[in-house]
Amino acid sequence: GFIWSDHPYGTAFFSLTGLHGLHVLIGLVVFMVVIFLMKKGHYEIARHDSFRAVTMYWHFVDAVWILLFLIVYLEVI
Repeated sequence: GFIWSDHPYGTAFFSLTGLHGLHVLIGLVVFMVVIFLMKKGHYEIARHDSFRAVTMYWHFVDAVWILLFLIVYLEVI
């Protein structure tokens, strides 16, 4: 194992995975807000931009995770 200050790889590993984890947490919180608003009838056919924005954000976080996995775990790049 390694820790944050052992090696530059440790610093990069914990920084990248930590920031990604923070973005996942933010996405989950925003998704919960959107679900709450959806259950209250906030969204209509013409008024659903925030729902689309959250889903686009979540797909972006997914794509970043694939890239991070390749870089950090498989050391492809």
